[in-house]
Amino acid sequence: MHFTCENEETRRDLPEGESLVLALYLDEELEPHEISEILGVSETGVLDLLRRAVQRCRHIEQRRP
Repeated sequence: MHFTCENEETRRDLPEGESLVLALYLDEELEPHEISEILGVSETGVLDLLRRAVQRCRHIEQRRP
C-alpha cells in the first residue's frame, strides 16, 4: 500500500498526528509496523492515520486555487 502527499504546504495544514505519521512514512521511509512501534499505537491505527492524512491532503489541494 502506498500513501502520498508530496506538497509540503499541504502537509503543514494537516493535524499534528497525521502530519507526523505521514512524515515518518514518506520522509523517513518507515513501514507502518515500524511507525506503530515508535508511536506506541497499533499498526491499524497508523494505517488509519495515513489514510485520513492522504484524504485530507486531496481535499485541501482540491480547495486551493
